[in-house]
Amino acid sequence: MGRCRQTILAFVISGMAASVVHAADSKIFDDHTVWRDEVDHPVILASRLGHGMIVMTMAYTNCQRTCPMTFKLLHEIDTRFAAKHTAADFIILSLDPQHDAREHIKELLGSTTSRQSQWHYLRGSAHDTEKMATALEIDAFNLDDHIVHKFKVWVFDAKGTMLHKFDWNHRDVSVL
Repeated sequence: MGRCRQTILAFVISGMAASVVHAADSKIFDDHTVWRDEVDHPVILASRLGHGMIVMTMAYTNCQRTCPMTFKLLHEIDTRFAAKHTAADFIILSLDPQHDAREHIKELLGSTTSRQSQWHYLRGSAHDTEKMATALEIDAFNLDDHIVHKFKVWVFDAKGTMLHKFDWNHRDVSVL
């Protein structure tokens, strides 16, 4: 294939990828799914818009592999935002809502300390969890007693526009 065709093809593919990301933006915050927070209060994700940056991922409390890395990155982002005096909501959606007990969630959130940020661990139905995992591009499947899943952290502005997506190959918080 000629260089010109390769360039055009790359441009078309990148445009398609960008439209997928923007579609994910609107699906995430236009959805009126009711999630439950760590004290069982109802939360709709759109209610977090307008309060500052939104950092979102999916995890579960018994994860031994991917989630510790996810929380390490969340803390790095939180530290970065605190240094810049940037308010942020950290929203962790449970990948295992049937087994993520509130006491484990409270213990996990108790280790998050920041003056600028608020951390929320939300649980939903199995259907809503699967739907959100798809929207956030976090492929997940059960393997024995472990949920194998992708490492993704999304950063949105206060209006819900995606600003950055972190994954295994992109973990440098200095981009924020």
